[in-house]
Amino acid sequence: LLQVYEDMLDMNKARLGENNDNDATHKEIAELLLKMGTLYNTKFKDHKKAMEYYQKSLQVGKIKKDHKHVGDVLNIMGVVYAKNGSHKKALKCLNDSLSMRRTVLGDKHIEVGL
Repeated sequence: LLQVYEDMLDMNKARLGENNDNDATHKEIAELLLKMGTLYNTKFKDHKKAMEYYQKSLQVGKIKKDHKHVGDVLNIMGVVYAKNGSHKKALKCLNDSLSMRRTVLGDKHIEVGL
């Protein structure tokens, strides 16, 4: 599965090289990076490698101003940090995620939890 994700990532990067303004391709890349991070985190238990992919996914989301994606990635990172005992980093990520979700979804949305 990891090889499939890597191949898809390479194809999307090549496609992006042809048209750097393609928001759909950026979104696909961000999602693939997120999935690769999740695979490293859950299947391989390589949390450091997972965080590298989450950071890359977060960067793409920030560059493209995809606030929903940024909030989702921050939430996942917060959970991983918490499970690994990095509570200050976890709290920062989770608070940032909540703030982002409130901005994008509003205070009454189910993902905000109010």
